[in-house]
Amino acid sequence: MDEEVTMICPNCKLLVPDSAERCDCGYDFAAQSVKRSYRTGDLATEHVGPALTVGDKLWGQTALEGNRAEVIKKTYLLLTLAVTAGIAGGMVGANSTAMIELFSGWMGWILAMVVLNVAPRIAMAVRHNPLLGVTALVGDGFVAGLVLAPVLHLASIVSPDIVQGAMILTAIVFCAVTFYVMTTRKTFSAPRGLP
Repeated sequence: MDEEVTMICPNCKLLVPDSAERCDCGYDFAAQSVKRSYRTGDLATEHVGPALTVGDKLWGQTALEGNRAEVIKKTYLLLTLAVTAGIAGGMVGANSTAMIELFSGWMGWILAMVVLNVAPRIAMAVRHNPLLGVTALVGDGFVAGLVLAPVLHLASIVSPDIVQGAMILTAIVFCAVTFYVMTTRKTFSAPRGLP
């Protein structure tokens, strides 16, 4: 089942395939109202059942089905691309006097806010074209790294090795977790409070 997830349910905020007529929570996209869920048994009552306590929402576990686990893996891969682009942007920005000066002033912050708000909208608008969507996501990550240039530059002045040390430690942890998520055959679970 290789359906592309492109909609968000307005009722429960669950990611659903574009072809879905009704969300797992019972929201009917055509009628734009909540109806009875198509799900049956424990899965249906677990998703739309009685109110959960805060503890159950945070620490109770819900097994993720194959489709949702695949969506999470794809989302995590996109997050990896954005974080990598952010690291690259931060490195470029922290080593560029022009970027440090630009993003230290008010004009640079206005430019950054405009770009950081426009790039995700572009990515959403072109989400049906994977190449353009991923390019917009990577560009947004890169600009986010550039915006941090003044902070990274100041940190490197205070302690020259701190930026590289933090980057290496973050990369090691992030790569280890990413490798585990992408290679394991384990069925993942999520906090029960997540829709």
